[in-house]
Amino acid sequence: MADNEKLRAYHLKIHKIGRLKYSLLYGSLFGVIMFFAVNLIELFDNSIMETYFSKAALQSFLLGLAMSYLIHATFLWWVNEQSLKKLNKLLETEEIN
Repeated sequence: MADNEKLRAYHLKIHKIGRLKYSLLYGSLFGVIMFFAVNLIELFDNSIMETYFSKAALQSFLLGLAMSYLIHATFLWWVNEQSLKKLNKLLETEEIN
């Protein structure tokens, strides 16, 4: 029961941040990590300057950030909301019993 309350407190903390700040923080983090991870393969054929500091890299980076805001962060927000709802129901049934 204590673990459920800790988990609920964590989800409420995320909820208090707000969807926009959550997306900016975690979406940006995911986008940056994915940009560097995906472009590691290009390092076999290109230099670091061509891979990470070219116009194409900038376009790829900005597209990745936009996609991570829209898809990854939105999906994580939805998962957290669903988990919070289920957790609230579970804690309510535990209080009744």
